[in-house]
Amino acid sequence: YSLAQGLLQLKGSASGVPGVGPAKTVSPPAAAPAQAASEGPAEVIAYEKSLRGIPDERTRDPYGRYPQAQTPDMHRMKNIITMDQSLWTPAQLEADMRKAATPGVKGVLVMVKTEFCHTNPWRLCTVATAALEKRSTPLLRQVRVYAAWVKGNPEHSGRAWQQWEEKVIDQYKFEQ
Repeated sequence: YSLAQGLLQLKGSASGVPGVGPAKTVSPPAAAPAQAASEGPAEVIAYEKSLRGIPDERTRDPYGRYPQAQTPDMHRMKNIITMDQSLWTPAQLEADMRKAATPGVKGVLVMVKTEFCHTNPWRLCTVATAALEKRSTPLLRQVRVYAAWVKGNPEHSGRAWQQWEEKVIDQYKFEQ
């Protein structure tokens, strides 16, 4: 479970991020809960493919890109909570997680992302979002996933959003 290395335990500061503890490896459950029909590897592939904006591989441009590709609509996500100016600091995420108090959830996974690659042949930014949204592994049922889309988000215009993105990038040490 390589994704387990990305789990964050709330509290402490050994990770270097104030309010967030060290990465914690989580052992897989003895009997993993059954995935919903809208979850799992097949759903990840179907969801990512639906965002390509084309019916099949033969209509890619000469460079292998997907010029009509769409970015995931972060506001329609079921399993990813969109971070914004009022929900992004470790303290705010901890308070939100405690308020939600979902049984079986043991930690938080924070994803800071761009969507600059959404038209590229490999589309890794969109594939990563799809894998988290469609819970590619039952392990993802044990974390609450928060995401911030920075750099190029069409909904983030103006200096206030730019400053917020800079704070998020600094807080979570995002590098591209």
